[in-house]
Amino acid sequence: MDRIFFENTTAAIGIYTDPVNNHETIVLGEPEEIRQFFRNNTPTDRIYVCDRHLGMIADDLNRISDNRKFMTMLTDTVNDMAAVLKEAQGKEAVAPCFEKLGNIFTESIQRNMIQNYLIYSVSALYNTKLAELNSSVKLTKKALYKVSDALSTQFLAEYDELIKPFILLQEDDKKRSYWSIKEQIEQNECDSVIHIVRSHKAKGWQTFYIAEESFTAFMSLYIEQLSQANLMIRNCDICGKLYVCKKNRYATVCGDNECKSKQHTIINVRSRKKAMANPFYAVYAKFSSRCSNYRRKMTPEQRKKYDVRFSARKKELLAFKKNLTETSPYSKMKAFQAMCDEYELELREYSDVVRE
Repeated sequence: MDRIFFENTTAAIGIYTDPVNNHETIVLGEPEEIRQFFRNNTPTDRIYVCDRHLGMIADDLNRISDNRKFMTMLTDTVNDMAAVLKEAQGKEAVAPCFEKLGNIFTESIQRNMIQNYLIYSVSALYNTKLAELNSSVKLTKKALYKVSDALSTQFLAEYDELIKPFILLQEDDKKRSYWSIKEQIEQNECDSVIHIVRSHKAKGWQTFYIAEESFTAFMSLYIEQLSQANLMIRNCDICGKLYVCKKNRYATVCGDNECKSKQHTIINVRSRKKAMANPFYAVYAKFSSRCSNYRRKMTPEQRKKYDVRFSARKKELLAFKKNLTETSPYSKMKAFQAMCDEYELELREYSDVVRE
């Protein structure tokens, strides 16, 4: 990994959102470097910039949940780095670990910025500990190993804190679970330095935000920016994936066709159960089922003729049933039953006439 970017010692993440143009800019790097970029719009080797469609953070989180191998590989690499640090070894010994991180740092058009943030944060954490170790080289060998052991322990502890918001994604091997805004932001504390940068651009005054060493703090800022644009991130009621939608009118499922189909099925079953709790539903259902059976042996043309009268009778019955409730008098129930029986007999005889 030869990028100067990975020599940084502070993991900060900056965000700028432009809801009008459906655009977001995510920047990784040192806080001061990100600040200068937001002011001057001049990238350097010490930052990593990603411009893309607004709301793609939700897709990033979904992909991390779908790709469980990433978190396993990241943790294994961190353990290897901690072992090198514990032995008080320098950059050359840890180079293979950095190379492994560099290989999974995504710079393609489909880059996952949350995955990149985690990789970058690990590199910044390690660089901080390595700098502390290098400042202790004049100690005796015994004292140096004591320092390196403590730094290794600190490194692992800080990594555990880093990935704490993502533990939920990995805890169930049989059923995939996705990141929850409510559980991970509203119910978790975070401690971070937040920078607010105001800069005058061609489009007027613009506001940029930078969060230091806290993904939860960054997500809080991100959610707030979406909220100001009347947008929100929520979990699909069917598959659990995150998706961006309007705050005032939002669908309860993501855009996946399978999820939409399952939702319609659930709604239909729910409506049917609710209707079946009404005694008038059973009476009408019996009428509708029997009269539908009369159509089975008809030709398309015969059905078309039969359906005209069938639809007219159903419309009359539904209009009558609309005003009935469980507390309606028995006389109303009896009248509705008689009406259904009368129309069923009529349609049965009419079906014979149509088939002649």
